[in-house]
Amino acid sequence: MFQNLAKCASFCRLGPTQTIDSLLRKGGYRAAITPETRRSIKLTRYTSQECHMTYGEYRDLVEGRGVSGQSQYNVPGKVQC
Repeated sequence: MFQNLAKCASFCRLGPTQTIDSLLRKGGYRAAITPETRRSIKLTRYTSQECHMTYGEYRDLVEGRGVSGQSQYNVPGKVQC
């Protein structure tokens, strides 16, 4: 459902500490989670972009026609907003 961690954490009403703890558990970490554990985490931030399209635009994209005949969607999996 969620592809963006910030939206997921916000939706679930989790604070930063709860979000990190939840991710550690989801990743299989079973030891006690202490403040030292949290401080030792190396974080990589990514940016995301949300796009919207109609079903017709999606069909055009999947069928390789681009949206409204445009060719900006020629690469599968690469959508420009």
